[in-house]
Amino acid sequence: MITGHSERQVLEASLKAGAIDFLVKPFDREALFGKLARHIAR
Repeated sequence: MITGHSERQVLEASLKAGAIDFLVKPFDREALFGKLARHIAR
């Protein structure tokens, strides 16, 4: 999940709804690619 909100409630609700990870905007490309690689390797 990519969001502009870093409040704990938003993140917890996202994970409860099925998100497996999240990025808070703004984020850098390395963070995105690192998370993608980690989850693809699962």
